[in-house]
Amino acid sequence: MFRNIKQGVEMVNTPVKEWLTSQGISYRDLATRMNQSPSSISQKLNRKTKWQEDDLAWLADNLGLSADFVIGKADYPYRNQAEALA
Repeated sequence: MFRNIKQGVEMVNTPVKEWLTSQGISYRDLATRMNQSPSSISQKLNRKTKWQEDDLAWLADNLGLSADFVIGKADYPYRNQAEALA
């Protein structure tokens, strides 16, 4: 995780944000797909608010992301990826 100060606002580069960028998925696109506001998604991605259980289920079901990866407790985005690489 990297910290970046932009116009006096601290930005946090989390693995899930980097993953979204690598997949070409914008915050606005993710918000639309999840039926949420862009500001809500931004707050969750910047760790200002917590992901809800429904969010984590949606991310797993629709993007294949593990809840542990989304909340920052795992290095690998996909379920069982760590075991597959071992």
